[in-house]
Amino acid sequence: AVSGGSDSVALACILHTLHTQGDLRLAGLAHFNHQLRPTADRDEQHTAAIAATLGVPVLTDRADVAARARAERQSVEAAGRIARYAFFDRARHHFQADLVALGHTRDDQAETVLLRLVRGAGPRGLAAMHPRRGFVVRPLLTCRRSELRAFLAAIPIAFMHDESNDDVSIIRNRVRAELIPLLETRFNPSITDVLADEAELARELWQWLHQIAAEWMATHVRAAGDTWRIERASLAGLPAALRTMPAGRGGSHSRTCLPR
Repeated sequence: AVSGGSDSVALACILHTLHTQGDLRLAGLAHFNHQLRPTADRDEQHTAAIAATLGVPVLTDRADVAARARAERQSVEAAGRIARYAFFDRARHHFQADLVALGHTRDDQAETVLLRLVRGAGPRGLAAMHPRRGFVVRPLLTCRRSELRAFLAAIPIAFMHDESNDDVSIIRNRVRAELIPLLETRFNPSITDVLADEAELARELWQWLHQIAAEWMATHVRAAGDTWRIERASLAGLPAALRTMPAGRGGSHSRTCLPR
């Protein structure tokens, strides 16, 4: 998936190099136009130009995300994500591909950890973005944005600037432009790496907790139709952290439904 920005353009070029070496098959580039900015069409055209340069097919689609958000009474961010990921799935089938690669970087991961932290999150939330979830992969989570831009400058190949990233009324942009530079200057110049590493540790912790919870559920939970039965006595020795885990088997529970 290519937005036209530096990270996704670098991803396209890296995958194309691996494709030419026979290490993988780059089926094509996919671009979704959210129609939220005056320059959105420019980004779509730039993605098509990159595909032509690389000699690979391109699939584009567009939607009035703002109108969808109003109609569905959602935030623009939520409506955009739903529309975008639905397009990614269509693109995967169109290209007969196994995976869709996104260009999220180590910087994006650090920003996500901070956003989850200030909003309140446990291990699952602090795990932030996973390297792979379903058909979506993020192969650049170990790369810094500065490294990717240096790579593009050396090729050289152009990328587009999304001017909405300059709007610090958007909390993620404020984290990127103000909070992380403050933390780097006043507390730890390696804060981006620290936060990204914490996400990896949180993900490992969450996976372990999820496994323990699943094993406990298999032993102590009895299903009767649409109802699950859990004996109160069996909860006595269960750590509090496990009582707030998703129930598994396709279900979930609130933090208040299990006795403490």
